[in-house]
Amino acid sequence: MISDNFWKILFLLMVFTGLGFWFKNHSEKTAFKRSASELADLIAFSEESLPRNDEEAHGRFIKAVTLLHEASAEGIDNGLLLDAAFEYNGIGRDGAEAILVRDSLQDSLDNARKLGFINNETIWDLRDGQKVKISEGPYGGEEIAVTNFVHPDIGPGARFFLGNMMIVPASVAALNQDLELTEKILNTAIKLANADIIKPEAAKAVKDNYYLQRERNKY
Repeated sequence: MISDNFWKILFLLMVFTGLGFWFKNHSEKTAFKRSASELADLIAFSEESLPRNDEEAHGRFIKAVTLLHEASAEGIDNGLLLDAAFEYNGIGRDGAEAILVRDSLQDSLDNARKLGFINNETIWDLRDGQKVKISEGPYGGEEIAVTNFVHPDIGPGARFFLGNMMIVPASVAALNQDLELTEKILNTAIKLANADIIKPEAAKAVKDNYYLQRERNKY
């Protein structure tokens, strides 16, 4: 009698354990697919899916960075999530556009963590693509802003391209309007031109001005 009950209990435990593993695995796959699909919509940059204005573009960028932050907190690998999103959009993960988007999002995610503006009080606004205030550190009290590596006046084709954006404090974004060209901006301009997002002559203008500034700084 005891032996029969033991095996019945053991069998039930095995069934429930198996169901538990299946449910956990199914839930994780569902969450991953849902996040990848949402991210794919946010980072899509085909002609028909590009944002219509700065507000929409910046909102989508903030949403994408926030989504990656939350996915990472849930144990989802951001690299795999981005690969899946690129696949949804029919874009090779090693292509020029994908690399630009990946680097831009990762840089801004790093900035978000350093500035610490993603928290329980701001998360709902960030999920909605809204700009929030930084609560701690030297930039405490400032609002975040989305700015471009390559200014739209130089490369208008990259104005709404998420791979040309970064999240910074508002004061830094204001300085970026007149900031000297950096090697990061130069490299981004070259990559944007190689991806046919800006015209080659725009990248050449950045390159010429970058080296001109370097020569001037010698004196």
